[in-house]
Amino acid sequence: MKLRAPLTVVACNIIAASLVATAGYAAVRFTAWGRLTIDLPSSSTAELARKYGDPGVLIQRGAFIHQWVFGPAIALVVGGIAGLLYRRTDWRISTLSLASLIFLLSTPTTVTDTASALLYAVIGWVSMKLAVSIGRLR
Repeated sequence: MKLRAPLTVVACNIIAASLVATAGYAAVRFTAWGRLTIDLPSSSTAELARKYGDPGVLIQRGAFIHQWVFGPAIALVVGGIAGLLYRRTDWRISTLSLASLIFLLSTPTTVTDTASALLYAVIGWVSMKLAVSIGRLR
């Protein structure tokens, strides 16, 4: 019983890191800004601008989507898994379970990165609470 908390944290961090990698792979393969990053080494700046528009804006938009769409979705999934594995609600477990997500997507160095890290923690905790509540209804 004493190993449940550390095993939950480790398992959730592995799941979070794999979901971040999967989201990054999907974004690079299936979005315009991902194709831009693939074409970047082999094309000139003029060709890239003609094909994709302003590359800086496109990459910035992609990073924004990755941080503010994929991040909360991953936090929701990982928080739910943490609730199912740990079977109790504890904000410390849900926050530690999201450590790799916070480190990979939004290392808190700016105000927006700190806000997204706090959003991930809140979403993970709420998702953990919901998973535990649904588990108790059975």
